[in-house]
Amino acid sequence: MPADRLHVTLHYLGAFAGVPADLVGRARTAASKIALPPVEIVLDRIESFSGRRAKRPLVLAGDVTEPLSTLEQSLGAALDNAGIPLKRHPHFTPHVTLLYDERRIARQPVAPVKWTAREFALVRSLLGQSRYEVLARWPLTS
Repeated sequence: MPADRLHVTLHYLGAFAGVPADLVGRARTAASKIALPPVEIVLDRIESFSGRRAKRPLVLAGDVTEPLSTLEQSLGAALDNAGIPLKRHPHFTPHVTLLYDERRIARQPVAPVKWTAREFALVRSLLGQSRYEVLARWPLTS
């Protein structure tokens, strides 16, 4: 996976052939209301996520911490309040997808990868092109 595609998804807004301007506008307004400090992220295991595709995502994953949960929940609530239907998984697991493969890798520990997220972004995934476009960014400040 190229480095410019590595990310941790907080919320998935859906798949669209084009960029729905009204959705982007409401998402920007909702995200601009988030005022939280930077969040440390620690990913310390590797595993394959199950899925319906023949190729499963192999991910670097970690446990959700209280600060990260607060960010995910606050953003989710702001998006809900903006009338944006979210595609929520019942259990948020911070992870970075490394590759897709037919083999399934059982969960195993790895040396922790740590960083401090000082911003979050609204990102458009260009369907079928394996590219992302950052539409907006917001700082996480103390």
